[in-house]
Amino acid sequence: MARTVRKAPFHATVEPRASLGYEAFPAGTTSKRHRFAWGFTGWDLSVALGRFVRKDSRFDKRGNRRYEHVEDPETGDVLIHQDHPLTEHTGHGSAKFKKAPSSGQHR
Repeated sequence: MARTVRKAPFHATVEPRASLGYEAFPAGTTSKRHRFAWGFTGWDLSVALGRFVRKDSRFDKRGNRRYEHVEDPETGDVLIHQDHPLTEHTGHGSAKFKKAPSSGQHR
């Protein structure tokens, strides 16, 4: 049995998007524990919106700063804007799961 294949024209628009993540380490080490600055700038997928948003985040241990700015490029709305000392940035990531010290008594 013969098959017939028909070709239909296909048109698409491609929008290039670039992102950059970076980390800074003291000389002689590449351990994440010892990095003193890191960040991200570019496009990130927002699960809540279901589309890409523009994100700029910077963490600086030596300068004790954390900066994060997230914008929706379609509406121009600022979704997140935070700029505060890094020492005040607690309860996020692995810090969420740290338990309070126990009294040392076991049952």
